[in-house]
Amino acid sequence: MGTNCTVFCFLHDEFSQAKLKLWKLDENNCQCVWFKQNQMCTLLQSFASECGVARGLNGSFSTISPHRIGGNIDMKYLTKRAKLYLVL
Repeated sequence: MGTNCTVFCFLHDEFSQAKLKLWKLDENNCQCVWFKQNQMCTLLQSFASECGVARGLNGSFSTISPHRIGGNIDMKYLTKRAKLYLVL
């Protein structure tokens, strides 16, 4: 798990230095992880962050979603044993 932000990032004005931070987390032994340097705690729940298919068309397309083909859909409650139904 980690984050990075490059010159192509949407928040480049706020995060001008590209960085990559990696953490080794054990979700079997920990319910949350505490980041002392940022004074925050985050739950360790994996989720599917993107869902969809390519449009099958040439050209550039917006990444703002949702689209009829899915798009970038954050589903933080899609966890183990959950079911997701997509229209085909």
